[in-house]
Amino acid sequence: HLAGSGDDRSVDARVSVGESPAVRGSRVVCGAFFVGAGILHLVRPPTFEQIVPPGFGDPRTLVLVGGVAEIIGGGSPPRRG
Repeated sequence: HLAGSGDDRSVDARVSVGESPAVRGSRVVCGAFFVGAGILHLVRPPTFEQIVPPGFGDPRTLVLVGGVAEIIGGGSPPRRG
C-alpha cells in the first residue's frame, strides 16, 4: 500500500489486532522476572558484585544501578506497534 495511491486497503489492520493471551502472559512473566532480579540486586548486592569483571568500575555502584535499571525495564516491557 502506497500513500496517495488511491488504494483504500490498509496494511495497518494487523496493528489493531489485540495481543494474544500467550503473548500477554509471557510479557508479564518476563517483566516479573526482571523486577525480581532487580530487587535481588538491591537486597543482596555482594552476590552480584562477585561477578562484575575487574576494570568495569566500582562493583557496588554497577550492581545497584543495574538493579534499578532491571526494575524499571521489567515494570514497563516494550510493546509492539
